[in-house]
Amino acid sequence: MDFNRVLIVEDSKAMCAAVASALQTEHGYLCDIAYSFNEAKLLLQEHADKYFASLLDLNLPDAPNGEVVDIVLKESIPAVIFTANINAETREKFWSKGVVDYVLKEGFHNISYITAVINRLDLNRHTKILVVDDNKSSSTQLKQLLEIHQFQVFIADNGKHALDLYNAIPNISLVITDSNMPEMGGIVLVKEIRKLAPKEKTSIIGVSGIADSHQSALFIKSGADSFLHKPLVPEEFYSVVNSSLQNQEAINKLKKLNEEKNRFLAIAAHDVRSPLSGISSLCELMLSNPQDMNIEFIQVISDTTHQVTKLINDLLDVSVIESGKFDIIKTLSSINSIIESRIVLSQASASKKNISINSELGELEPVMCDEARISQLIDNLITNAIKYSKKHSEILISTEMPENGRIIIAVKDYGQGISQERIDTLFEMFKTAGSTPTAGETSTGIGLAIAKKIVDAHGGKIWVDSELEQGSTFYVELPCTLSEQDVFK
Repeated sequence: MDFNRVLIVEDSKAMCAAVASALQTEHGYLCDIAYSFNEAKLLLQEHADKYFASLLDLNLPDAPNGEVVDIVLKESIPAVIFTANINAETREKFWSKGVVDYVLKEGFHNISYITAVINRLDLNRHTKILVVDDNKSSSTQLKQLLEIHQFQVFIADNGKHALDLYNAIPNISLVITDSNMPEMGGIVLVKEIRKLAPKEKTSIIGVSGIADSHQSALFIKSGADSFLHKPLVPEEFYSVVNSSLQNQEAINKLKKLNEEKNRFLAIAAHDVRSPLSGISSLCELMLSNPQDMNIEFIQVISDTTHQVTKLINDLLDVSVIESGKFDIIKTLSSINSIIESRIVLSQASASKKNISINSELGELEPVMCDEARISQLIDNLITNAIKYSKKHSEILISTEMPENGRIIIAVKDYGQGISQERIDTLFEMFKTAGSTPTAGETSTGIGLAIAKKIVDAHGGKIWVDSELEQGSTFYVELPCTLSEQDVFK
């Protein structure tokens, strides 16, 4: 079951609001909040199977000694504990229970650490780890520790068995291997895996109970990322595992950014140079016959200039997004008013293909959003609908506010539709619907990726329902909550 709900049990309403807002805005997680032990019990009775993680205050008014941890762990929900202070005895007590981590209540700056831990748990559900150890009790301990953090764990009892599993199971992200084993030891195994996969594909941690200072150096020189001594200390173990995976993800992100940069430059070179060349040719033709001023030429130049300007703006937005400086400035705004204004501005483009843009806007409450970015989002969805709609067809834009307090925007067209294969990657940068625009328009695969970034930045969701030759409906869901800064005004 795939779920994205988090249980927060904390008696400070301001802290709950701030954490829930951060989890929703940064990662799209839905949060259920309990301010007491009894409220937590009620939520668990109704929704225990929906939570992939929990954040728990150890000192509640009706449960001052961490009793809430036991009822949450009983439901097999990973628990991050939240406490004002913790000593060695308390730390050992809760580590022994199998909590994921603990966070000290030192201020709102700790929220970023909380969101990182929760997001790591979410990622771990799809992360495969291979444990290699001929000692059954040791491999069992490692498996238990890793499963607390929601990893998918596979066990091998020697290096040869590990290689067979590594080749049979796709996308193993981390191998944790002991040193001395029959048939093939850990050092040789590391060397063999490095022949098959670089560090950005698979990280390796060596472990050993042998009191030999050279073991760590041998592992690292053979291609391991890090090394741990037995007996393992859970807190240190988790830190090394998470660090190894984060480094791997960072390398892959940099590689992806570099690939996108190259595609970015290729698109800029091709899609900007070609229309500019056409403008230049038309201008030369008009200058050679100044008395024969052709209004159609001027219209082509105007349309092409608009096309190039939009492309450059999209490319600049991509640059801003990937630099991490994609700022959202929220004000209280009317989504319906934004949509109405964007429809008016899109009519001219739609009329060239005799496409009508109609709307069915429900009653919505004002929402905190970046009006300029939401306008850009609506523009991109309407432009996309016009681009792939057949002539003399209709585009319908609707809004509603269901009981869950989130706004739904739908943009429906009756165009060519999108295959399921294309839908899976549609919102990635430089991916396209695969269909041909119906009037020769260009398609760079940037607009929908930018739309997703805008929705993500608002803590919302975007998706599409589509069938080939039956048209497409793009849906956007936005929260109606205040921004984190407004919670403390």
